[in-house]
Amino acid sequence: MAWLVLCVLGAVGLTAGIVVPRRPQLGPASGFPWFWVAFPATCIVVAAAIAVFAWPQALTGSGSYWWEPPTVNRPGLQFLSSEQYQRFVMLSRWRWVLPVASLAGIGWCVWAWRRRRI
Repeated sequence: MAWLVLCVLGAVGLTAGIVVPRRPQLGPASGFPWFWVAFPATCIVVAAAIAVFAWPQALTGSGSYWWEPPTVNRPGLQFLSSEQYQRFVMLSRWRWVLPVASLAGIGWCVWAWRRRRI
């Protein structure tokens, strides 16, 4: 997950390096510069949304041992422990919440950019 945050910081830094020098050409903006709040937050949420589908263990903290039963040689059903159940439920919730939050963040960025809140 750390590399995702580093990529997000790089994207925000690159965007700031491109946009901030051109700011005087755009003229004075009225109000709070919401773009610089919305853009980093949206980048983090989009990275987490990608990670929840590509690398779910990055968000749940589980490794490859998560689905393996504790007693491999014993026949029968394996019931999830409380911690495993919480990870499973959290992962399924993240798969619904993060894409919706990503779309909302993208809309917020577009709104801030169009209103010149840079």
